[in-house]
Amino acid sequence: MDYFEELIKYIEEQKAIVYEKSFKKINEEVKSVLGHELSDEVSVIYSSYAEFKISWQEENRNKSGYVDFVPHVDLEEEHKNLVESVAEIYDMSEDEFEIADDINNWFPLFKFRNGDMFCLDKRDGKIKFFEHDVIDCGPNLHGIIISKSVNELFSLWSKIHFLDAYYWDECVDENGLNLKTDICDALL
Repeated sequence: MDYFEELIKYIEEQKAIVYEKSFKKINEEVKSVLGHELSDEVSVIYSSYAEFKISWQEENRNKSGYVDFVPHVDLEEEHKNLVESVAEIYDMSEDEFEIADDINNWFPLFKFRNGDMFCLDKRDGKIKFFEHDVIDCGPNLHGIIISKSVNELFSLWSKIHFLDAYYWDECVDENGLNLKTDICDALL
């Protein structure tokens, strides 16, 4: 199974408006990301895509999605960029030590237009939400658990067609994405 091919099929079936689309294929075996083992289905993604970016919206404008996938070869660079960008903008004093510690251990897997990201926390393997304005506005959504693993992220998020929920805190419980929440149910 290729989660991204399934997404393209869904978008075509919905006759969605595609605003942006760019793919770059590779053929390289990838079985783990930052030491975290990938399922066969997720391995297909990391082994097949050097780039996958798509922005779309259903014609009725009820649902939209945005996927900006960070391939395994770019994880270290994206992590470095995240750390540097935060260091340039914010003075990470003792008050923000916990946030700085997060950022130093998080690796972006998916980026959103507004600067938010789904990040792999190398400390525990969980996928957590990086909120782009966490220092200015406080840790509103920053740090919420999106999934327990990279594998679970793909498995669950693909079931709602990688839709952009925006208010991710309304889609998760203490374990991550909960497809039985009102928002996720509406996205299905």
